[in-house]
Amino acid sequence: MKASNLVLAFLGPSGSGKGTQSKRLIEKFGFTYIGSGDLLRQRAKKSDFTGKKVKKYIAEGKLASSLIVARLWEEEMEKIKNLSQFPGLIIDGSPRCPFETRLIDSGLDWYGWKDQYRVIYLNIGYGESKKRLLAKEGRKRNDDTLAALDRRWSWFRKQTLPVIEDYRRRGLLIEIDAHPSIEDVYRAVVQALKLE
Repeated sequence: MKASNLVLAFLGPSGSGKGTQSKRLIEKFGFTYIGSGDLLRQRAKKSDFTGKKVKKYIAEGKLASSLIVARLWEEEMEKIKNLSQFPGLIIDGSPRCPFETRLIDSGLDWYGWKDQYRVIYLNIGYGESKKRLLAKEGRKRNDDTLAALDRRWSWFRKQTLPVIEDYRRRGLLIEIDAHPSIEDVYRAVVQALKLE
């Protein structure tokens, strides 16, 4: 399967390198990108009810409604589908829960990308996640606090781990140890996807 035909979802806890690895693949292979966190932070800049609530949830380390996230995905997927050539797609940080898995499955089926879908799980432990968060001194996002990290980890254990197990059972999961260097993790991802 060519890189340009793949639809990849990156899952993993905070600090696992989802955004970093996504950017590396985009630079090398030209994928388009849907980052749920980026879309929500952009949505939070609007001064309407939803924008203000999303901004508050981000600051508190809470997760915005799947309804809001799905609407943002749909808008981006429609733009990508209307390109003259499909460049492949990376979905960063979603699906976060079983309900979002069904939404993404439905969306990929709607846009004709279901057979090209693979899920990459960047696996790190809480200790490494915390270490990486603290190492971001001076370049942290507003929602990168230890309290927010604990809330995101609690959600990850309760909601996202079942998603990961579901994808494992369906044969769609590629699990990568995300503890090594960025370069080593990148090589492992590329090798697992047979991109080179």
